[in-house]
Amino acid sequence: ARQHCCIDALLHGALIMRDESVIKFNIQWRDAPLEERDFEDFETLNACRNSLFDDFLIGYDQHLEVGFGNLSVRTNKRQFLISGTQTGHIPRLSLANYSLVKGYDISQNMLVCTGQSKASSESLTHAAVYECSKDIHWILHAHHAGMWKALMDKVPTSSPAVPYGTPEMALEIRRLYDSGGFRTVPIMVMAGHEDGIITYGKTCKEAYRVLKRHFDTVVRG
Repeated sequence: ARQHCCIDALLHGALIMRDESVIKFNIQWRDAPLEERDFEDFETLNACRNSLFDDFLIGYDQHLEVGFGNLSVRTNKRQFLISGTQTGHIPRLSLANYSLVKGYDISQNMLVCTGQSKASSESLTHAAVYECSKDIHWILHAHHAGMWKALMDKVPTSSPAVPYGTPEMALEIRRLYDSGGFRTVPIMVMAGHEDGIITYGKTCKEAYRVLKRHFDTVVRG
C-alpha cells in the first residue's frame, strides 16, 4: 500500500492516506475456521458486501495496488464479525474471508481475532463506532471519491490530521459522536483517509440505506 503525503503536507495538517491494507495495531490472530451456523447475520452481511462490491464502494484499486472498504456486524457486546484484510479484490467472499474480533483494547492499540483471515485494518475504527452506542449493530466502510468530496464538512467529518486504524481515530469518532453530529447523522467522512466514508445502523438496511441515498445523489444526481 502507498501513502500519498509528504512532510510539508503533514506539517500543514493535510495528511491524506490510502493504505487500506496496512494493519497498524498489534494483532493476536488465531487461524481457525469459523462456522456459519454460529453467525445468524452472515448471509445478510455477505449479501450487503456483494452490493457494495458491485457498486465499487468496496473493491481494489489497480492503479494504487490496494484494496479498500469493509463492513461488520456486532455479534455480542464486544465482539463483531468483519471482512478480512486484503480481501477487496475478491468479487464474492465466503466465511473464510471474514474474521471474528473477540477482543480489543483501543488505548493499547491491540486486537484479538480468529478466522481464516486476519481482521480488517479498520477493525479498531469499527470497535470505536460500536462503543458509541449499544444500538449500533452494523457498520459499513466504503470508498467513493465523489461522495467523499461532496460530503466533506457537510456531514460529520474527522480531522484530516487523523489517520485510519489508530487510537487517534477512535478518539476522533468519539468526539464526533459525543458532540451530537455523528449521533444524529449516521454517516461520517474520514478526511484523513482518502475517499473513506462510514455509515452505521441498528440494522443492515439502515446503514445501507444511508450510504445508498448519498451514493445515488452524487452518482445519479
